[in-house]
Amino acid sequence: MKNLIYLVSVALIVFTGCESKKYYEPDFITEGMELEGYVVNDDVVDYTLEGVTLDDDTFLSKNTEVETKLKEGFKFLNDDGETILSADLSNNFLIQSKNKEDKLLTFDSNVLSATKNKNLIALLLTDNAAALYDIEKDKIVFKEYLNTSLVNDVKIPSPVFLDTLVLYPTLDGKVLIVDGTSNKIYKTINIDPKNEINNITFMETVGNSLVAATPNKIFTFADGRINIKNLDVRYVTVNGNDIYAATLDGMIIKYDLKLTEKKSKKFKFAKFVALGYGKSGLYALESQGYMLKMDNDLENLEIYEFDFDNEQKVITIGNKLYFENIYTILK
Repeated sequence: MKNLIYLVSVALIVFTGCESKKYYEPDFITEGMELEGYVVNDDVVDYTLEGVTLDDDTFLSKNTEVETKLKEGFKFLNDDGETILSADLSNNFLIQSKNKEDKLLTFDSNVLSATKNKNLIALLLTDNAAALYDIEKDKIVFKEYLNTSLVNDVKIPSPVFLDTLVLYPTLDGKVLIVDGTSNKIYKTINIDPKNEINNITFMETVGNSLVAATPNKIFTFADGRINIKNLDVRYVTVNGNDIYAATLDGMIIKYDLKLTEKKSKKFKFAKFVALGYGKSGLYALESQGYMLKMDNDLENLEIYEFDFDNEQKVITIGNKLYFENIYTILK
């Protein structure tokens, strides 16, 4: 009898938990969204914040509109329209350039992200090492090992070049700044060193300002000042001098470069899986199959039904939203 009572109690707890789980329900649905959808050859199997790798070893990126073939087993990291950077899971890193022979480098760990600028390639590795490779000298001219990080968010930004400086988004909640002329560390900025998951998940320059985020903080360096906001970050995007952040509790917040809050809007129980920007405004994809569109000030809300599998990888790159074997252009 006691066993029966116990089983019934457990069942009631589980049932009550399921019943109490809340989902976003829009107050209205807007008809007639006009977003262009394009089917690609195969499903997205890997992505960076610069582009996606498809199951047939091709990739699409900000700079490459046509599906381009990668070497088998390699995943796309970045490109500049002339040079393709990719890596496999065996510590190999491949540089493919037009009218030049491929260059294969092997490291002590896998390459997570990379960026090319002129003759330099900045790389971030899974052991949280930051490296700088000089193509003309054919050698590593800088390498620094930072604290290892065992748990990371899957969104890993690429290093950024800003004039003669190279900015690395580390896995332990720092921005490492290296002087690309002297190949020495210029500065290290601690953004989020204490949280369990603290890697940089977003990093972008706006003029001479830097915007970065971890799962727990948003950071800017603007006009010589560091600004930090504690925030449970789901997604960040930048449009001009405006920063938009979607949070775990269904908020979308607009900041300026000094992280002064300009506007915010709450969407009860919403779980945003992507933010993106088109010419006509901000787009936010919600996990229950809704696309929310707003203007620059988070007004003139439109809500469209948007069919997608939220178990699949979803990523916005520029004004494109990728999921399954489809990408949609955010107008």
